[in-house]
Amino acid sequence: MKNKIALFTICSLLSIGFVQAQAQVKNGGVVVSENNGHGFVAAAKDLANPMEYNQSKKACADLILNGFDNWRLPTKNELNLLYDNRNKIGGFDMTYVYWSSTSDGSDNTAWYIDFNDGTKEFGRYDYGTSKVRCVRSF
Repeated sequence: MKNKIALFTICSLLSIGFVQAQAQVKNGGVVVSENNGHGFVAAAKDLANPMEYNQSKKACADLILNGFDNWRLPTKNELNLLYDNRNKIGGFDMTYVYWSSTSDGSDNTAWYIDFNDGTKEFGRYDYGTSKVRCVRSF
């Protein structure tokens, strides 16, 4: 009976957010999504300094981290998953916007999420600087 109560309590705490599941780390980063051995990981931390959009793309493309050199800015869908799992992944700066690589077809816009208030929309590259969290597929 004690085991059933303990299991119920743990499940209840997990479901209401008192206990957070630990993020799985493999393939050079924190696993955000995986299905049948394929998915994507996020770097465990943001790059050191806020950057303009084009600098962000280049910094991720040039990144060599944990033995992997195929890092990039996340797509719109991947950035949405990063935001949805921000507490599990950890380390996001909640005062900044994070860019994705997804454009709306214009020459100077990309999807972004404001991690402070959850705003999700397409915005101009000349917004200013933002923090950068690189991802890679596996």
